[in-house]
Amino acid sequence: MLTIAVGPGLTFLGSSTLFMDLNTMAVLGTGTLNSIGELKVKIPLANDSRLIGLELFGQAAIVPQTGAPFYFTNPDCKVITG
Repeated sequence: MLTIAVGPGLTFLGSSTLFMDLNTMAVLGTGTLNSIGELKVKIPLANDSRLIGLELFGQAAIVPQTGAPFYFTNPDCKVITG
């Protein structure tokens, strides 16, 4: 599950930590990792100059098919540029 938010945060969930603002967080997609451990999701963004400079924070939850506990990936932040 890939999530995105417009603000950083800090939430402890079991032995994992979510570094995203829960109030602005949205799920972008779910899927299976490819052979090199990536999940690629296209993000449809409007062609709107007001979005330039917006920081987007992303983090994924990995849920192993083996039934092992889930865990979060390292967080990342990207800024929309023109």
